[in-house]
Amino acid sequence: MSRRRALLVALTVALVPFRPSFAKKVITVLPVDVQQVKVSSYVEGAKIKVALEGQRVEFSFFGADTLEPGECYVEEAKDRMKALLPNGTVLYLERGEDVTEGKDRLVHHVRAEDDGGAYLVNAKLIRDGNAGWKARDAEDGHAKYADRYERAESDANARGNGLWSECDRLHSQARTRPVQTAGVERARRWYWRNRVAKIGRSGGVRPDSR
Repeated sequence: MSRRRALLVALTVALVPFRPSFAKKVITVLPVDVQQVKVSSYVEGAKIKVALEGQRVEFSFFGADTLEPGECYVEEAKDRMKALLPNGTVLYLERGEDVTEGKDRLVHHVRAEDDGGAYLVNAKLIRDGNAGWKARDAEDGHAKYADRYERAESDANARGNGLWSECDRLHSQARTRPVQTAGVERARRWYWRNRVAKIGRSGGVRPDSR
């Protein structure tokens, strides 16, 4: 090929417009029978609502023993749950062992997208210390992934993840904090400064300013 022809080929290639691929990431690792939904809102604990067949349906995560109001680490777990599954997150609900609990709330094994795969959200909640393992779910005859959930709690406890680093045990009461806040401390200091100033002007003895 002549130098001139080679130069023309190079210029032609350089001028071809670049069209990046925006193909949707394909989930390659999913159970056979799943139902895709999107998170619509957070309720509490590990309870969320999803858009399902034109309706907003509330469900919780099978095997995840979540914290209740007033318990240790409940606020932190709530914040981490919202960060993990913000509104609009695509989830995949596994069918086959669906059960219901109070108020006809569905209980599911749930997966979410992760680098071409789909991780089990229930296990992550437990492994990160945002929930414990609800062993009675397996005792009720729904034992799928029971071993995985139990190992996740053991790992979380051993590593001190989440609630296991802050609480005495699962479902322990929130620890009381000192009553004296920064505002109270500022008020106390203001009182003693003014007290000292008044005594100084009157020629009295300066009290202990603590």
